[in-house]
Amino acid sequence: MKVKKVALGYLIRLDKGEDVLSSLKKFVVENEIKSGVIFGIGTIDNVKLSYYEPEEKKYFHKEFKGSCELGNLTANISYLNGEPLIHAHATISSSDLSAYTGHLSSARIALTGEFLVLTFDFELTRKYDPDTGLNLWNL
Repeated sequence: MKVKKVALGYLIRLDKGEDVLSSLKKFVVENEIKSGVIFGIGTIDNVKLSYYEPEEKKYFHKEFKGSCELGNLTANISYLNGEPLIHAHATISSSDLSAYTGHLSSARIALTGEFLVLTFDFELTRKYDPDTGLNLWNL
């Protein structure tokens, strides 16, 4: 991981073999980030995208083993039970350029990943909502 501080937050480059979500979480912990948003692009593999079924209040998963283009990662940084949470969604494409999108459950950098982290000066927490079955922003 390479990091550069910029006026609005940070630029991060993840390198081949790095786990996307755990690397970003490690960055948040080490830099004491209270909350923020993350945008990213790159090439990833070992991807698991998820879809939340509201009726069943359950996630369904689809795995992608080969290399994929990370066309967009949009995420936010918040805290749940005192631990940082990277809530990420991604759009990926395969070699035929067909796109898939969903909640990013896991991914590894296949070549490189470039991320912009914009930070906020307050801690954003999450709280369980029984109606949706999700941990929502506690605003």
